[in-house]
Amino acid sequence: MGNHQVFQNITQHTIHLQKQSAEGLMSLFRDLGTAYLHLSQFNCKKAIECLENLPPHQHDTGWVLSLIAKAYYYLNDYRSAIKYFAEVREREPHRTQLMELYSTALWHSQKEVALSALAQDLVRLDRHCAATWCATGNCFSLQKEHETAIKFFHRAVQVDPNFAYAFTLLGHEYYTTEEMEKAMSCFRSALRVDSRHYNAWYGIGTVYYKQERYQLAEMHFKRALAINPQSAVLLCHIGVVQHAMNQTEKALHTLNSAIALDPKNPLTKFHRASIYFNIDRHADALRELEELKEMVPKESLVYFLIGKVHNKLGNTHLALMHFSWAMDLDPKGANSQIKEAIDPAVSRNQAEEASTPTTSTVSTLPFTPGDL
Repeated sequence: MGNHQVFQNITQHTIHLQKQSAEGLMSLFRDLGTAYLHLSQFNCKKAIECLENLPPHQHDTGWVLSLIAKAYYYLNDYRSAIKYFAEVREREPHRTQLMELYSTALWHSQKEVALSALAQDLVRLDRHCAATWCATGNCFSLQKEHETAIKFFHRAVQVDPNFAYAFTLLGHEYYTTEEMEKAMSCFRSALRVDSRHYNAWYGIGTVYYKQERYQLAEMHFKRALAINPQSAVLLCHIGVVQHAMNQTEKALHTLNSAIALDPKNPLTKFHRASIYFNIDRHADALRELEELKEMVPKESLVYFLIGKVHNKLGNTHLALMHFSWAMDLDPKGANSQIKEAIDPAVSRNQAEEASTPTTSTVSTLPFTPGDL
């Protein structure tokens, strides 16, 4: 074979390798782009599926793992989100991107030690990053030091005035301290930065719900749902508002849709049980509450509501037993409610004895009225 032929073969082989390489690169970009599009449209399960199918050397990068964590966070699967964010921290300890979501996932999961460690690490890494001060604010919020948390969320806004998430966290903290006008202002500031920031639409809805302006609350929850249609928690809040407006059948339909999206969401099941109790579907209420006992065995409100159902049915022994368990789990929060249930004459407002819990009462369940 002549030199010319050898050179020609090498050239053709090189071109073939380059073509394969280019096709592989384009395929990778296409897969990443598809996953990112799904995530931006809150099709989180599809996004996770696309990202999990990437080759290991691409999958096991901080950027991809953080996107998977973000998708689980949007699905309210905080345990999985924390797992992936922790892996990101192991692989790329200097990464600050999306650490604000990691801190909120830890906040929801009541992981004080891990949240404190994250906040301290971020402060050491970058004091000029909004995520640093969001994590620090979440740390103090979890410890019920709300005024300090507000200062740090303000710091996050000062560091990056275009960081919508910081405004939202600040708004939720003001909501917790009953400063509704300030909370509303923060949520609106978040929307000025990013009109698709569904958390802020949800935040405005919670303020209107607290003010018993239910139509406005429903409207804003639905604006949030239009952006993130896969959110079972948003559907749950819409159902609660509809029930508050005496649209019971519509509320049940909405809650059924929420449970179909996320069958393991205890907040949604609790509200459905509350409505069943309200409309005297006691067998359905008990069935729902027994399932909830398995899901959240230390939640006092579940035992309290079971006690109320048995009290209505005249099962005094079972009612007292469940009230006793509720009091053991939450001596301060449940005690006055239990007295009212046992002796309605104690209650100043007997008509509301069986009503669905307010937002503040619901906050004792695993899904709190904080950021989604």
